[in-house]
Amino acid sequence: MQFEYSASFVWVPTCAQTSTYRVHITIYNKAAATTKMLTINVVRPDPEISEYSNQTRYTRVGCPMTLMASARDSSPLVRGAALPGYAMAWDVSVQRIDVRGHRYAVETLAGSSVEQLPGRNEFNGTSAMFRWVPVRGQEGSTFEICFHMQDNCRVVAVQTACTNVTVSKCQLCIHDGHTLQSLAAEYRTDYLTLYSMNVAISNPDRIPHGTLVNAGIKYKVREGDSLFSIAERFFSSVDHILSLNPDIRDDSPGNELLLDDTLCVLPPLCSVRCERGTVCALVEKQHAGISSV
Repeated sequence: MQFEYSASFVWVPTCAQTSTYRVHITIYNKAAATTKMLTINVVRPDPEISEYSNQTRYTRVGCPMTLMASARDSSPLVRGAALPGYAMAWDVSVQRIDVRGHRYAVETLAGSSVEQLPGRNEFNGTSAMFRWVPVRGQEGSTFEICFHMQDNCRVVAVQTACTNVTVSKCQLCIHDGHTLQSLAAEYRTDYLTLYSMNVAISNPDRIPHGTLVNAGIKYKVREGDSLFSIAERFFSSVDHILSLNPDIRDDSPGNELLLDDTLCVLPPLCSVRCERGTVCALVEKQHAGISSV
């Protein structure tokens, strides 16, 4: 006469139980007993951020950008097991680096969001995505964006991977509904000035979403320059130049500039008249659509 009997051994190891265990299973009847032994290895988590590029990136106001980081366990055996309880937690920190190299912690980066992607990645780990659309006021600065990852057991140090992203000056990406006229009002100039800087735009009233638009010209600071002298040279004002160069607002006490600093300037082209090619002055009577700076 034959019969079968089954029993289950159920165990969910905790984070503190990383070790090797021997489990003895003994079956008894009236005549004898049989023992089987199995070995269970509860591995210590060893997560790592994999295949991450820390190459400096460049973007512009209004241009969407993304950064992604993926995590896995360093052990191929653990990755192959696809353990459902092996979870990682993600966080992101940001520091702003000004043109002088000073660092400032950024609690909330305007225009950005972070999410941990659902499900498992190709390494049977988890991934996180950082999305950002830079806004006015961030031009000229470099932002160090760091992903921080740690497994839920927290038995190893936090893993960190960083990328520097620089927001370039004098250009921006168009959003739906933007026209050169609306941009001119935002940048305190006239649409003809912007039109003259963007010869590739065929219709200034219907600019495709995402189009890269020039919003000024770049000027490299020379010896003896000051914000006042540069403003006078380009028929602008110190306040207008600072609005286009927010990176120097708190980096240059007393509005001092350093040699080879790069500024974005926006001369009012349509309200300047030049005689004999070099003697230029602002036109007293401005054309329709032109706003002074």
